Amino acid sequence: MNKKEERKGKILELYNAGIKIVEISERLDVAVSTVSRYIKELKDEGKIQNRRKNSKKEENKEKTLELYNLGMQGKEISERLKLSNSTISVYIKELKEEGRIQEAKKNKIKKENKQKVLELYNSGLQRIEISERLKLSNSTVDRYIKELKEEGRIEKTRKNRNKEKVLELYNFGLQGIEIAERMNLSSASISVYIRKLKEEGRIEEGRKNRNKEKVLELYNTDINKEEMAERLDVAVSTVNRYIRELKEEGRIEKTRKNRNKEKVLELYNFGLQGIEIAERMNLSSASISVYIRKLKEEGKIQKRRKLQKRRKNPQKEENKEKTLELYNLGMQGKEIAESLGLSAATVGRYIKELKEEGKIQKNVISQKNISMSVQKIVNKEKFTKNDYKKFSEYISNCKERLSNGNLKKEDLIIIKKVADMTYKYDYIVFYIKACIHLGQTTEAKKVVNSVRFSEDFSVEQKEKLNELSKKIVEVGKKRRAIIMLKEGRSIKETAEYSGLRETEVAQLNRKLLAKNRKAQPGDAIGEGR
Repeated sequence: MNKKEERKGKILELYNAGIKIVEISERLDVAVSTVSRYIKELKDEGKIQNRRKNSKKEENKEKTLELYNLGMQGKEISERLKLSNSTISVYIKELKEEGRIQEAKKNKIKKENKQKVLELYNSGLQRIEISERLKLSNSTVDRYIKELKEEGRIEKTRKNRNKEKVLELYNFGLQGIEIAERMNLSSASISVYIRKLKEEGRIEEGRKNRNKEKVLELYNTDINKEEMAERLDVAVSTVNRYIRELKEEGRIEKTRKNRNKEKVLELYNFGLQGIEIAERMNLSSASISVYIRKLKEEGKIQKRRKLQKRRKNPQKEENKEKTLELYNLGMQGKEIAESLGLSAATVGRYIKELKEEGKIQKNVISQKNISMSVQKIVNKEKFTKNDYKKFSEYISNCKERLSNGNLKKEDLIIIKKVADMTYKYDYIVFYIKACIHLGQTTEAKKVVNSVRFSEDFSVEQKEKLNELSKKIVEVGKKRRAIIMLKEGRSIKETAEYSGLRETEVAQLNRKLLAKNRKAQPGDAIGEGR
């Protein structure tokens, strides 16, 4: 064999192995033009039959067959193999002509995959999760779900299941935002479900009616709307809606305004001034002035006031008691006078008398002394070192009062201002704890959620805030459970919808029963917070 034939033989071997012409040229150290000429000669001699091309085509046809038998359509196979739709169509046609595509087998696989999709869909999985689980494309899963719906095999869709759950929770009394949290869905989705349920007439108003009755009952006791909302565990806007509906139904015959007007008349005839009445009734001075003007126009004021003038002494004792209380909180005479609507001279006389009576102790901590300074400081834009010292004294005093059970809701306003202004971790935590202790769980939850991811706090501090968040959730659960138990719900039902264990609910129930036994005859178990 001469050198040329030997070289042609090597080129034939490498070419049939799928090696490119350029690479053959480099391996044999022969010019590309020479390799091309030898290949042409080999083709002319019938020794080369384009085997590489046929090999690649067969490989793609095999992959097409495999994917087709899995139930994929031509377009999906085209996308998966990165080949044109027309090429895939040719492969499928040839495979059918060769008898290699068995429709029965394909249909069997498709049927099995559809069944699996049905099972996973009904179990609550999303389309993308089904696709990953079965190793099918999203479009294939969507097509199967569409076909299953058309076949009537998906009788109760995910939306219908969710709608049924929303109906159950709504009729139990949960609000939209609570249902959204419980079902891990958006508030917008819950609103859509509720609207559709109302349109279908499937929403029961039982819980709503019970709440309306409670609002009516509480409204007639002069409890403000915020307290009503907190007791019923609903939004203030919901309470406003109930009150509006009750007025439209004519069920609130004696409005709050009329009751307030009668109370103003009583206090005015008792000898109290407008500002004192406003303080006592927790209303603005302007509102009291309007009530007094209307009462004068109705001729209800004057005679009663003259008859009641001799009853000023009891009022003096009451004012002295208030003066004592405010003085012991650290308020100065001027502050007390402004708060009670009295003259500074009158308050000075009360303080002198109280000292002579030994009711004022010299060692009483002047907490309001600090409070007065703090109220002035928090309105400033910049703080001095001395200001921060006063903040510290104020918070320390509030902590002591909280431990003694003497902290009041009105103290939370200044504590919050101090916490907001300083953004000091200890102050924020104290404010949250004070809110929990005083029953302001909604405010506590709001503050925790706004600060627990702050970059200003350490990992350890964030963990403590997370613990507080969990505590607030538990307090909320217990409060809901207590409300349900007072309504006469069973322990099992209360546990299911409050999120507590049955043993915890049973323990709460025992405490309520014990409290009821201690209550005076005629007292309701649900009185108080």
